[in-house]
Amino acid sequence: MSFKRVGVLALGLLSLVGCSAEDSKVTYPDAQKAFFGLNRECKYAYNSGINDIQRSRAFNECNSSRVSFSKQGVRGWVGNITDISTDQGGDVVSVDISATIDGFEAAFGTVGNRISDVDTGSLITPNHPLFNVLSNMKVGDRVRFSGKFLMHPETDRGVWESSLTERGSMDDPTFKLRFTDIEPYEQVKGGQAESLRGVEVRSQESQGKQDVQEAIQDIAQPGATSSPRVESSASFREGSYEQVREQLVSAGYLPLAAPSEEYSSSVDGDPASCGNSGCSVPWRSATVVACVGVSVNDNLDERQWASHVNEGMCE
Repeated sequence: MSFKRVGVLALGLLSLVGCSAEDSKVTYPDAQKAFFGLNRECKYAYNSGINDIQRSRAFNECNSSRVSFSKQGVRGWVGNITDISTDQGGDVVSVDISATIDGFEAAFGTVGNRISDVDTGSLITPNHPLFNVLSNMKVGDRVRFSGKFLMHPETDRGVWESSLTERGSMDDPTFKLRFTDIEPYEQVKGGQAESLRGVEVRSQESQGKQDVQEAIQDIAQPGATSSPRVESSASFREGSYEQVREQLVSAGYLPLAAPSEEYSSSVDGDPASCGNSGCSVPWRSATVVACVGVSVNDNLDERQWASHVNEGMCE
């Protein structure tokens, strides 16, 4: 399918060139900087290989690291729109966003056509909340974005990266996402709220980088010293795990950062406790805890398992 390009006039091209360079004024979330650092190391390891054996080993190790990182998703990352495209009838929108951190550039986008998108649902349709949002954006706009990494449907490479060659995947990667949020970027000032990994963390002029990191760790790790309140299950609609997950992410929640002894199983990559009656997946925000009950069935696609949000911690 061919897509028509939106905003590819000379002015748009100039904006695109300008946004590819790194902007020191942008505040990137720590998780985004860590992901770019991981891929920068991948590029160095691959290009340091003295033969194809070493390079392919570096390529495979990089893909494993990407899969491990992808489980935490993308929350409040920053980049510039490099493409907004629609099909001929305007029924679906594809979007690409790129960023450069410490000299390394990576891009994030929807799947490029309907055929490839059949099982992923990443293309944005008119009934998607982001359809109207993107209708008011253009190439070159700086945005914050959240979403979930897609796994490649046809290969065992894990995270879906669209390059046709190993070298392209290491040097200039483009990752496929299912976007859950895209909004205009606003530089954070002292005393205003900054969205880090999708959670509101207060940033004051007197607060240093260590304080921000501690705040992120408190959010990501259940059992922190704060006493979170319980969320009412009425706040969320029942549905597939994919639908419930998107509601939680949009509301500023995070799953466990990594599996633990208690939550050694997983549902769609999120640490969970599973038994004969189903699975329990713990979630929390800075002040709220919730537990997602998941009904396990024969459907191999865990994203489609019926789910609902329970009040309080998982038992």
